[in-house]
Amino acid sequence: MDKILQKAGYTEQQYTHGAVTLNYAVSPPKQRALLLIPGQTMPWQSYTRVLPALAQHFQVYALDIHGHGRSSRCPQRYTFEAITEDLVAFLHNVVQRPAFLSGNSSGGLFVTWMAAQAPDYAQGVIAEDPPFFSSEHPRLQQCFVYHVMKLFLETLDRPEGRDLGALFQRLEIPHKSGKRVSKIPMFLARLLSSWLQRRQAKTPDQPLDIPWLPLQLRLTIRSFSEYDPAFTRAFYENTMAGSFDHAAMLAKIQCPFALIHANWFVHEKFGLVGAMLQEEAQRVCSLVPQTRYLPVSAGHVVHLEAPKLFLQIIDDFTNDAV
Repeated sequence: MDKILQKAGYTEQQYTHGAVTLNYAVSPPKQRALLLIPGQTMPWQSYTRVLPALAQHFQVYALDIHGHGRSSRCPQRYTFEAITEDLVAFLHNVVQRPAFLSGNSSGGLFVTWMAAQAPDYAQGVIAEDPPFFSSEHPRLQQCFVYHVMKLFLETLDRPEGRDLGALFQRLEIPHKSGKRVSKIPMFLARLLSSWLQRRQAKTPDQPLDIPWLPLQLRLTIRSFSEYDPAFTRAFYENTMAGSFDHAAMLAKIQCPFALIHANWFVHEKFGLVGAMLQEEAQRVCSLVPQTRYLPVSAGHVVHLEAPKLFLQIIDDFTNDAV
């Protein structure tokens, strides 16, 4: 664990519920509790930049969700119903009191359904750029993330092992204007590919964690090297959904609710680049009348890309919700 987090009192622990073990970081006891769930592919370490400050006001629980980090790989439970059941059990048995629930991206969907399923344990929800409605099929197929999922499965979910180099070589980044996309220059992609393959060959059973890289790139490489691509397949093939209905879930929310809406645009080739269209965010607000709608000028992982802004949102929301 990072020395700064150790100094703030964080420890890494595990909780087992049935056949599933959830890995998490926890800070020293405080009166108020805050549960953090990162987005798809990311480990709990994605919150590194905000964890020390949050520990001053909350007992923080930052989770590796199923198939991520050091938590269980359990494709048979990659459904919203099963994962939420395990997360609610974590609230009951580990947190053991009402908490503020914050989740990024798909984590925002999970914390919202936790609040719907266990309202007595939800002091408030902070949904950080969640893909409400846009991640439902067939709508998902009109979004950039659907293309990214397909690339993940083609390069990471292979019998012969994951090929991070191929992922970076083929990854396209769309721009707001027209059909333009960016790619890593071929010579650099090949160099990165060769280097990553050598590193993977030396420690095939360990995540690629390269401490001297910038944190965002370090976490990206680490997450791609260790998370279970079957989790992505469950979203891509729509087996994750089960009976999960976004509108029905949102209509059940009774607690204070904050909706962070990060940058987004519509690309001519890839469709929606971002979590939600404006009308999808407005639909959330109509279903949850108490929503505090917070459009922000930041990338999708707000807590990593704009940590001061994220901390201010958490501070304002949790103080007002008391």
